[in-house]
Amino acid sequence: MPSTFIESLLRGASASSLTDVFLITLLIVFVVSVFAKSQHKLPQFTNYAPTLLTSIGILGTFAGIIIGLLDFDTADIDASIGPLLEGLKTAFISSLAGMLLSIVYKGIVTTGFLIPKQTEIINDDDISSIDFYKVMKEQVETTELLRKAIAGEEDSSLVSLIK
Repeated sequence: MPSTFIESLLRGASASSLTDVFLITLLIVFVVSVFAKSQHKLPQFTNYAPTLLTSIGILGTFAGIIIGLLDFDTADIDASIGPLLEGLKTAFISSLAGMLLSIVYKGIVTTGFLIPKQTEIINDDDISSIDFYKVMKEQVETTELLRKAIAGEEDSSLVSLIK
């Protein structure tokens, strides 16, 4: 029964309207992905966006082929060629758009256009509140104490005791 529902749903749609639906969906996913990536939001969605764009394009391919084949009549091939070609047009346009937007998105992300440029220099007072910086500072201090304990100028250093 689900197959007849899908078939009736697709039979009621024209190839051009289906093309529009897939192209609009692809554009929405692309724009949302670019915006989310530039705002450092939705990391799982933005990582999955190229795959999603390609998958939607492939879904459009199959939907277009099905629309073209639904009205295909082997008894009247001449009249069936037009709707078949319209469905194939939907198929290839949606695939092309999905792959193209996926490639463009990957290009934008990998070239660093969405990463904001750091314009101000951070001084010690601004950084001191960051936990990572505090830990690094403590490690430097501890390493310096260890160095002094091993090779320092005091009589209690390890090198002085060995001498």
